[in-house]
Amino acid sequence: MKKVRFSFWVKAFVAGMIFPALIYPIVVLLGNYYSSIYDLGRMWWIPFFFGFWNLFCFLTLDIKKKFIKNRVMRLLECGAILGLILAVIIVLQRKLDGVDMLLRIVAGPIIGAVIWRYFTAYFNHLFGIED
Repeated sequence: MKKVRFSFWVKAFVAGMIFPALIYPIVVLLGNYYSSIYDLGRMWWIPFFFGFWNLFCFLTLDIKKKFIKNRVMRLLECGAILGLILAVIIVLQRKLDGVDMLLRIVAGPIIGAVIWRYFTAYFNHLFGIED
């Protein structure tokens, strides 16, 4: 693994946090308005989780490049695993079962992969940190 400066890791953390931090207030406002989305006050940690996940994806990049040659597939893989982890956390936190649980477990990786591929990859590119 090559030596990387501290500023690279700060940029990676911030780039991972930007999209969820921007979208969170909108989701909270919509959730308060429609009241179908509840308990969003406890979801403040999601942008930090995205930031740390972006760091983790860059830390494991050398290993992943051996197995997944395509850059887009690596991005989709990072996002899908993040989406699955977040979906499981939300299902356990809200004690969901049945169709609600299944919907989140199936949709979580898909939504996570799309967010990671299009938004987080764009912010990584904007900050000058690419794989």
